[in-house]
Amino acid sequence: MYKAIYFLIVLFCFSVQGAELLPLNPKFVHALGWVESKNNPNSVGDSGKSVGIYQIQWAAWYDAKEFNPKIGGEYKDCYNVEYALKVLTSYLNRYEPAACRNNDFKTLAKCWNGGPTWRKKNADVQKKLDIYWQKIKENLHK
Repeated sequence: MYKAIYFLIVLFCFSVQGAELLPLNPKFVHALGWVESKNNPNSVGDSGKSVGIYQIQWAAWYDAKEFNPKIGGEYKDCYNVEYALKVLTSYLNRYEPAACRNNDFKTLAKCWNGGPTWRKKNADVQKKLDIYWQKIKENLHK
């Protein structure tokens, strides 16, 4: 099932106020899902603060929906894999469009895990983001 969804990622572009959102690389999406939830769409983490396959927090969902109102839906829809992919894609296109365009998986991973201000985080957080990136990197070819 997931492979079919990841295949659709390649075809997945939609318009945001006249701008085209770039699809995310399927290998990156799969690796991120594996690290976040072992690709379990029913997963709940962070004491209930993160949900679904990509462990989407309410603030990330809100940012993605604000950037692309066409997403519609409600936060609870993040348990749906296709909907969660729209949220993930919109969020990363909003905050790291160049990384989306260039398949800069390291930047995308750090933004997803550290938020849009990840570059401004202190050294301890940067170390954690580096560890998170290594986990993503290790799963890119699985």
